[in-house]
Amino acid sequence: MKKLIILLIISVQLYAQQIDDLIKKIDIKLRNDKTYLDLNYLSLDIKNDFPAELWELKRELKRPPLLFEESKSNQYNIVFVKKGQGLDSLELLYIQLIRTNLGTEETIFSAAAGIESQDTSIVYDYRDFYFLKEKDKSTYDKIHRIVKNYVYQNYDSEIPGLLSINPNTQINTSFGVTADDNLDYLNHVRINDPYWYPEPPKRRTLVRQVEDTFPFRLDVNFSSLRFSHEAMDFENGNASIFATTGDEILNILPYQGQTVTAGARLLLALNASPDINKVQFIDLSLGIRFNVDSRWHFDNLPFILAEVPYLNVGKGIAASFSITRPFGLPNINLKVASGEKDYSDAIIKRSVNGVLSSYHSFNQIEGTMSFFWNSSDLRTNRFRIDVGAGYYDIYKAEYTGNKISSEKSFDIKFQPLAAIYYDFVPTFGPLFGAKMKVFDSVLNANVWLKLFQFSEKNSVRLEVNYISQPFTRKKYEWEKGSGLMFQLRYRLGL
Repeated sequence: MKKLIILLIISVQLYAQQIDDLIKKIDIKLRNDKTYLDLNYLSLDIKNDFPAELWELKRELKRPPLLFEESKSNQYNIVFVKKGQGLDSLELLYIQLIRTNLGTEETIFSAAAGIESQDTSIVYDYRDFYFLKEKDKSTYDKIHRIVKNYVYQNYDSEIPGLLSINPNTQINTSFGVTADDNLDYLNHVRINDPYWYPEPPKRRTLVRQVEDTFPFRLDVNFSSLRFSHEAMDFENGNASIFATTGDEILNILPYQGQTVTAGARLLLALNASPDINKVQFIDLSLGIRFNVDSRWHFDNLPFILAEVPYLNVGKGIAASFSITRPFGLPNINLKVASGEKDYSDAIIKRSVNGVLSSYHSFNQIEGTMSFFWNSSDLRTNRFRIDVGAGYYDIYKAEYTGNKISSEKSFDIKFQPLAAIYYDFVPTFGPLFGAKMKVFDSVLNANVWLKLFQFSEKNSVRLEVNYISQPFTRKKYEWEKGSGLMFQLRYRLGL
């Protein structure tokens, strides 16, 4: 990144006929990638560091001049790249204004309680500096001399920089990086989970952008709905409501279980910290599962390419629990669904050797631990791996007329499971993601691609859900084999 900036700066110096386009490229690069560039800055004490004749700087493109305002809430930084990094001399890049907003009311879930919020903007860009150097060199030289003297006086000290990733020369990152706090977890769930998660306060880097200000958060596709509102936030948590036709434990597509689960979800912070990545979270959900005949969907909806399995998932309750890094361990996740053994609501029945039969699953459980990894410190390619075990019961009921004549249970033991998630996150935001889970010799896959992004928190994704044939065993009596489902997912405020 830094080499590219240097090459562009050198190009400006060498090819005057392309100056306008090159300056635009430099400005865009500095604005978009500044936290990935090893740039340094001088924090100005306007009253003592800057002579009065520099308090007004001319700007290009007929814009009004930059007027420095002396205020306790204003901090001006001159950002520069040092000599000796491919340049013959120190180069001034832009002036950054950090304005501290006092007295904001923020909870631990919007930022850390009691922490001042800050707005960051570029008030004097590279174009301004370039033309100041061309048209008013004496003023440029005065600013350049101030910065140069600062670098010289701090030659043996560490000069502040904008690099958001702290390089550690003692650690070899050629095999990727993993955060020792909640950074990777929060990065993952903000992209993949259908619920809202808190974010640190954002510092705007462009001159006054309009940001998303949706009071509600919505995640909806063809088979599920999740909703929350800022009125459902409280001091150390957030509540959401949901309804879904999917099942997170069994190897079935949405609608194949003949159930709808509806309930509430709570996200709780167990401690308060100025750094949200140090906060320990508990994520809880509790829903009521009831039976709904969904066979119509498989015959009439073109986006479901699957058959209805001979499986009736029982009504009851469904709950999930996860906690981040308990006692320094990896994240722990637990999912449970349970209900009374009741054959009376069987929706799917089949004839087996001339005997009418139905298959039921009333109890399921899954426990995993989560591990996170990134291919580099830029975190463009992100991975999560879950390992653990799962279990579900299966009962078979046989009928004589309308009455149950016999029942039988199948011996389904606890079995290992593994899941891997992948997210591709370039500089402009999440673009693509995938999940592959293997349990009971079946691959359960989900792939998504962002189709439209109307704003940062207002987007549409294309999703594909896939269930494979069993690959190390024969099909069970209640299974129908592989299936495919296409969905559009709309996310607002997430």
